[in-house]
Amino acid sequence: MPRDPDGKKRSRNDECWCGSGKKFKQCHLNRDSSQRVHPAQAVKLLERAYAKSYCSCPDDQRHECSGSIVRAHTISQAGSLALIAEEGHVVKLAPDLRELAFKSIYREPLIGVNKASTFTGFCGFHDGALFRLIDDPAVVWDRKAAFLLCYRTLCRERFTKQCAGEFLDVASDLDQGMAPYGQLQVQASVSFSQANTRAANRSGERLKKRYDDLLSSPNLEGFEHITLQFKGTPQIAISGGFEPDVDLDGVRIQDPYNFSIDPELLTLNVLPSKDGTIVSIVWTADRRDICRSFAEALTADGRLGAFIFMGVANSENAFVRPSIWAGLPSHETQLVRKLVQCFENPSRSSLRNEWNWLVQKFPNQGVRIGL
Repeated sequence: MPRDPDGKKRSRNDECWCGSGKKFKQCHLNRDSSQRVHPAQAVKLLERAYAKSYCSCPDDQRHECSGSIVRAHTISQAGSLALIAEEGHVVKLAPDLRELAFKSIYREPLIGVNKASTFTGFCGFHDGALFRLIDDPAVVWDRKAAFLLCYRTLCRERFTKQCAGEFLDVASDLDQGMAPYGQLQVQASVSFSQANTRAANRSGERLKKRYDDLLSSPNLEGFEHITLQFKGTPQIAISGGFEPDVDLDGVRIQDPYNFSIDPELLTLNVLPSKDGTIVSIVWTADRRDICRSFAEALTADGRLGAFIFMGVANSENAFVRPSIWAGLPSHETQLVRKLVQCFENPSRSSLRNEWNWLVQKFPNQGVRIGL
């Protein structure tokens, strides 16, 4: 009688050990003798999952949708990306997955500003109508602008989590051709990621509803933000959201794996502007004050490098001026790569070298605006 990876005897018609609900003979029986999945196949599955498109407008505005779904910029092309672009391109601070899979080369891609920081999450009408204020290069960074910036970032975070969920639905087949121990590792990793992503999507839907309601609220009740302006030539653009689970010193402040409680989400944008660099931190009021305390601590440090540290570590949606990236010595690019590849919210103690390097490279202090 065949055995599962734990050595337990299992009939061909028994339910498979992996939890798929299929019979053992239709799932993992003899999977180790099947053809191994090439990394390029995994990349294609990932790209297929991220090829979805829909409009993220509130339900009560859906009747206004018009035009095709567009590649909506999370970071404004004219107002921000163009200010750090050279010959119309920026460097993305994440590896090119195709080069990594096909050639085993880790390299940050050079991307045209028309494609950088885009997602197919809005129709042509709503991409223009909702965000016209913050896409204007002459935008005034007041409370309303901070909210719209956060809303678009939130919509992108929701989009990427939904795409990740679709990829994970097929990722359990990536253990083909692996030895039993490898199969166990893949199934455990996928199962954990699925549970985490499903919980994130559920809480993300509830958070999106809160922001949809705020979008039509005249006073933005419950919405909180800190917006700062930094002088100097802008070099980097970042847009993303994350759930701070440790504070700057590494002390636990919330458990992202406690799925019975919606984790508090904070959005962070570091944006080039005509007057320097704008940093916007946004959250919704919570009785635990998790995001407010985190944001205030980050602002108390005040240096631009501290915000860049948190942004690069928590978002793959980060871009830098090409000549700046090309001019970094190899040990500094390695510091960035380590920050990009960290899996948990970092602290200034857990990644001390990266923190110290960035706050020394970008030591300028910001001034609060848009109160």
